Amino acid sequence: MSNSTPYETLGLGEQASYEEIQAARTRLSKEFSGDQAKLMAVEAAYDALLMERLRLRQEGKIKVPDGVKQADRADSRPSMPITPTFEAPGWLQNWTEKPDEQIGTFGPAALFFVLSAVLALSPTPQTAQLLMAMATGGTLFFIYRKGSGLARSVLVGFGGLILGFLLGSLIYGLLKSQFPELPPDYLVVSWVLYGVLWLLSTFLK
Repeated sequence: MSNSTPYETLGLGEQASYEEIQAARTRLSKEFSGDQAKLMAVEAAYDALLMERLRLRQEGKIKVPDGVKQADRADSRPSMPITPTFEAPGWLQNWTEKPDEQIGTFGPAALFFVLSAVLALSPTPQTAQLLMAMATGGTLFFIYRKGSGLARSVLVGFGGLILGFLLGSLIYGLLKSQFPELPPDYLVVSWVLYGVLWLLSTFLK
């Protein structure tokens, strides 16, 4: 047996399949269970055939079954990262919307641009107060036009007025110490107020 090829040791031909090689190894291991030398020869032949089959497969000389190829391709595909999606809470969806390109975006932008320009041309406290009232009224109009009730429109409009006024005053107080040449407080507060009301008019409903 020592001078035999691995195929001859297992009693197989060179065209034997992998399943036949395994079956021969199992059968001979049982047959030579009491002969340690023959068992070692069987194991050595089996290992030699496995190494040969692996080399031939890497060289492309052994055809791999289609099922094995497909499994290899599936396993080799890199997993694509899953991008988490953000979904706004229900209460926020009830208050916000995607702005309409003509009404929801252009209308408020045009109004607050005009108000800012008028304030820049006539920067007086009286003008600022009048324009604040007009900005609040414009916000009421845009919110109400989107189908919201009058009460909700009033809440958004006057809530935005208070929020913008407080935020503008806070920003002015923080910047005044750093920039002594800052414009008068009513101008800074008005511009911040316009920004807040524009956001509410554009994105709230």
